[in-house]
Amino acid sequence: MEKAVWDAYHNRIFCELCAAECELGNRPGGFLSTKGYKNLEQKFFSITSKRYVKKQFKNRWDSMKKEYTQWMELKTAATGLGWNSRMGTIEADNDWWKNHLQVTTCSISNLFHS
Repeated sequence: MEKAVWDAYHNRIFCELCAAECELGNRPGGFLSTKGYKNLEQKFFSITSKRYVKKQFKNRWDSMKKEYTQWMELKTAATGLGWNSRMGTIEADNDWWKNHLQVTTCSISNLFHS
């Protein structure tokens, strides 16, 4: 199985198709149903000419869910940040980045030296 390519275009198609499957009721739990994945595979191929399988779509779903959670934490819960609505980006001053990177580096270091 080849590695799936997820550029901006393919991400957009993936998200639109997943949203459509959710609206059709093909997401009874935390991810698509068997029917939802089958529809996703067929529609994605018809639009992009790329034939991906359920595992590739599930991996992307899980990855995007994790990224979304991190994004929402930054956007809504982190202090010292601003939102640039024109650019659609989070803004932080140099002190925030310095402190954040220092904490992250210490946390990662502790993982390897515990």
